[in-house]
Amino acid sequence: MSKLLALLVCLASCLVSSPLILRSGEAPAKAEFQWDKVLRVSKTSVSIQDCPEPPLRRGRPTHDPIYKALRADGVPLHGLAVAVVTLKK
Repeated sequence: MSKLLALLVCLASCLVSSPLILRSGEAPAKAEFQWDKVLRVSKTSVSIQDCPEPPLRRGRPTHDPIYKALRADGVPLHGLAVAVVTLKK
């Protein structure tokens, strides 16, 4: 029942909002791609957040293969930080 309700709400919101979007008066955005021309080279780096959820804990079947693959790719696994949250009453 809740899936049907969610579907009906989604359809209703699409039906209500689509005419408003179409009547906005703005032309649709156009994008052009030139795959043979380099504008800039990305200088991003990969970051990995290691959350020790149950599948990543020691002794689980996925633990060793995952960390072995990370080490093989040269991902530094040192410098991990632990955040401790204490709630005050």
